[in-house]
Amino acid sequence: TLQNAIYRINGTNWTDITGGHVINASKHTFVTFQDNVIGTNYDNNVWHWDGITASVSEIAAAPRAKWAAVFQGRLCLGNVIAGGSVLRASVFYSGIDNFQMFNLADNSWEFETEDGQEIRGILPLGSKLVVYKEHSIGTVSGYGLSSWAVDRNTVKGVGSVSGYAIAQARLLINGRVVESHVFLGEDVIYSFDGSSAIRLSEE
Repeated sequence: TLQNAIYRINGTNWTDITGGHVINASKHTFVTFQDNVIGTNYDNNVWHWDGITASVSEIAAAPRAKWAAVFQGRLCLGNVIAGGSVLRASVFYSGIDNFQMFNLADNSWEFETEDGQEIRGILPLGSKLVVYKEHSIGTVSGYGLSSWAVDRNTVKGVGSVSGYAIAQARLLINGRVVESHVFLGEDVIYSFDGSSAIRLSEE
């Protein structure tokens, strides 16, 4: 994406696929889901592209969002504007295997706590969705509407500066390989294994 357009490349040829979609900011979060690329940048509507059609299409039912992830067959959007309300500590999720279906009245997880922090990034880790704020880490686990388990403060005092500074990793810890996230905190680099954060670097 550029400041106001989306392009595809075929060989050495670049083609504008923006269509009627409006872009006011170039910095996006991208995920792939059901053979579609999905992009969001908070300032404009969430869009998707199937790799075939001439231009992207907007996901009309989705809230505007800063962060996107795919978890348990659902498109999840964090730090959102939904129905005109700014919900910086909420994650909304789509219908299962249907990224175009959102129920804004019911299908969300609230990570608002007394700290007043906003969500800085979301990323799946094994059977959990990890929700990073500035000074805390929360998790969601489960498989359906009646079985979600939300822990708003899995870790306190440590969080990520940005969703762009979180990555999947496999780390060797105490002689075993652990699926983890590596992320930049306010001061140093940390890892998170789904339950605890480990400091990896010095200041």
